[in-house]
Amino acid sequence: MRVHRLCALLPLLGLVAPLPARAEGAVQSLACLSNTVCTASGACVPDGSDFTFTITPVALEDNGVAVSMISYGDQSFEVRQNGPLAPFEWSEGDTDRQTLLPSGPTDLVWHQFTFGEGVSARILFLTCEAPG
Repeated sequence: MRVHRLCALLPLLGLVAPLPARAEGAVQSLACLSNTVCTASGACVPDGSDFTFTITPVALEDNGVAVSMISYGDQSFEVRQNGPLAPFEWSEGDTDRQTLLPSGPTDLVWHQFTFGEGVSARILFLTCEAPG
């Protein structure tokens, strides 16, 4: 049953296609609602923020890492994925790390880690669908 549920989410992220196919330009769009946001210490509150992610494949490196662009709001960043079931990882600057990973049939977890002068983290629990 767990495999079935994960497979239901994978088409949403375009993860079922072989890595070379994703590197050739198949753009994926995800409309997501943040249901809950938590701090690193586990304090959580309801949230209602929405995000639309657009993931545009750019290249497939020789080592199998898929390189894409991820866009949300008016921002766009290079994102890397080390295999078809691996999370998407990127940075918005020099003092952060962003990770987006599947957690259910239509659910994603977005971990936002900031470091530098201070260290903080937020975890957003998202429910997503492919607009269409």
